[in-house]
Amino acid sequence: MKETGDMMRRMANILTVLLVAAAVSTSFAQRDAEKFAKNATSFIRNAAGDTQPVYVAGGANGSGGDEVAVEFENDVAIAYVEMSSPELNYDDGYPTAGNSVTWTANLWNRANTTVFWGSADARVTYEWFVNGVGQGVQTVYVPPQESGAFIGDPDKDVTPTQVSFTTTWSGNDDEIRFYISSANFPGFFGGWNNEDADARDNNTRTFLATALSIGVYVEESVYWQFQENQEDLGIGTKCFEDWIHLQVDSLNALMERADYTATPSGLSDRFRVNKIAFLSDGELPLSGSDAEGYPNPSDSTVDIQLGYTSDMTSRFTDYTTVDKDNPFFFDHETLKRILKTRYAAEQDAWAVYDNSSDRNIEIMEDGEYVAGSAYMPFLGAYSDYVYDGAESGILGDNYEII
Repeated sequence: MKETGDMMRRMANILTVLLVAAAVSTSFAQRDAEKFAKNATSFIRNAAGDTQPVYVAGGANGSGGDEVAVEFENDVAIAYVEMSSPELNYDDGYPTAGNSVTWTANLWNRANTTVFWGSADARVTYEWFVNGVGQGVQTVYVPPQESGAFIGDPDKDVTPTQVSFTTTWSGNDDEIRFYISSANFPGFFGGWNNEDADARDNNTRTFLATALSIGVYVEESVYWQFQENQEDLGIGTKCFEDWIHLQVDSLNALMERADYTATPSGLSDRFRVNKIAFLSDGELPLSGSDAEGYPNPSDSTVDIQLGYTSDMTSRFTDYTTVDKDNPFFFDHETLKRILKTRYAAEQDAWAVYDNSSDRNIEIMEDGEYVAGSAYMPFLGAYSDYVYDGAESGILGDNYEII
């Protein structure tokens, strides 16, 4: 009985110690929560909407010494998938059929710090698919970015985690798909999971192997604008990388739907993002003079280039409206620039206008200019247009068709 009583007392003591430890832990957690609630601008959010405070090195102004919170949720994004081959056929820019080709997915762990109770490393399971056939599930650990550094920070050496898949080039329109099936962020008490992959637009990238490659150059002000606000659209996109893929995917859908008499299966061109390069404000263009349409003429690794300069931030001001007229959701200019690179005619440029201060039609009849007269009346909806051009597609004013 005495041994039983001693055991009971020891168990009671152990239980007391555990309760005290839990109370102390709760006290520290409450203190930290109060401090973050008072000083931090935001918290990390997980898939369930819970908030988790995060420490990063350095003060909010970069001077060091303070503990601050950062506005990144636990999320692994597929930034882009690039193609490489030891041999390209320079007649068409593709590998020769039968040669090897490697697809490399670039992953960002957007929880770019270490949470105070454990690591923000993400254990990611992923799989490549070719024409719907899985190539085997694999696992990779995606570490967070350097503390205090951010994806695209031109002052830090911030590199993505890469996973590759090598296959044989068939020369056909093979569908390549890279898919993150789950991402686990371990913490001291087991962490939290992001396994609802289908609900997140940045967990899958799908494209045709023969799609024309796009190289994107973005200055940091634009990049940060999307990084901080894109999630507010509420459609599953989280950052600039998600947004640019949304634009390209939208254009591919328009190309597929362009089923006219001459193109019963739609237009054949498809597009994919092959690289994203981050630069400091004011760096574009890297050479030449076309910062938006040809930002780096020395880059011969892609078919098409897009540039986003810091002065474009004023174009993206509506962070919540999901509408084709909101460029933060659907950017007509991006799609137009891609199409014009493929020599598509800008239909709204066919419009003809004329007025007393800007004479484009100098034909006269009985001493008067014919523009605006009974010979060539202005259009009813416009005060100075005599011809409005064809507005039958995205290069005109109808952004839903090509």
